[in-house]
Amino acid sequence: MNVRNSLNMLAERDKKQVLKKVVMIGAIALVLLAGPLIGNALAAPVDINAAISNAQTAADTAFMLISAALVLLMTPGLAFFYGGFVRSRNVLNTLMMSFVLMGIVGVTWILWGYSLAFAPGNPFIGGLQWLGLAQNLQIISKGRILQRSCPMHQQFHTWHS
Repeated sequence: MNVRNSLNMLAERDKKQVLKKVVMIGAIALVLLAGPLIGNALAAPVDINAAISNAQTAADTAFMLISAALVLLMTPGLAFFYGGFVRSRNVLNTLMMSFVLMGIVGVTWILWGYSLAFAPGNPFIGGLQWLGLAQNLQIISKGRILQRSCPMHQQFHTWHS
């Protein structure tokens, strides 16, 4: 059968019967596919407070990571900004200095910068308890924002200070 004959046969049928069959097949498929999922969802106990807390933690962490990514994107912009202040023969050197400095500051922040900024210590400077982000090897909550995302966000702000 070719396509034209198939279309002619479909046009001849009663459109209400075709629609009724499509709806019936869709309903059967929905029941067969969604039935097991609904059964599992209804059988599981729901702790509303835990669900809300998990959703808030996920949202806060996502916000922190997105903010960190946006700050990270500021580095090329800052490099081009600095490149505008020098002669054209020195632009590449200025751009490369900005990107190399981004790597140096990143390593420095991971090794001891975060610890000196946020670890418990005296009011002026923190201690070295979190040297190398040691507390971040576990997933620990500080407030609602996971500790893994906070150092990254804070690190990106130090690049532009």
